[in-house]
Amino acid sequence: MIALYAWRKREELNVTNLSGPIIDQLKQLLTLREKLIKHRTAFKNAGKDLHDCYIDGEFSFIKERHTSMLLHLNSEIDLVEKELLRIINLHKELADTYRLLLSIRGIGKVLAVYLITLTDNFTKFLSPRKFACYAGIAPFEYSSGSSVKGRTKVHSCANKQIKSLLNMAAMSSIQLNG
Repeated sequence: MIALYAWRKREELNVTNLSGPIIDQLKQLLTLREKLIKHRTAFKNAGKDLHDCYIDGEFSFIKERHTSMLLHLNSEIDLVEKELLRIINLHKELADTYRLLLSIRGIGKVLAVYLITLTDNFTKFLSPRKFACYAGIAPFEYSSGSSVKGRTKVHSCANKQIKSLLNMAAMSSIQLNG
């Protein structure tokens, strides 16, 4: 049934272009970076818990291990970020887009790489509105007929990671201007 439907609608269907190996590699590195950051946050929080529960000098070995692990995780995050930049700089079109994104106030290195990977170097979305919907920053009005009007909302299926990064960029830009 699905094959028959696809055959009948073949004139109207568009082929999905999959991202290339470079974008996939960048996505994997960003995923690794996020995991490392979550682990670093967990160790930071565990270190604070140790400080709150015990007297100074007590369990210093555990505190030293936490500090050592935090230093190691920070160095690993730096290595992943350097690898991301190395890959981007190997490809002229990605490097040009990256430099252009960094010239925008509020956009940093991480957000620039996320924008490049999520949009396949700005070829995936045909309009800014479609990307705004994907990122969950485009509100839609809720209405049913002429009598029911609700407040505007963003869809819950949005990419919360990019929404968070864009929000942080906007806040950073506001602080830089203010």
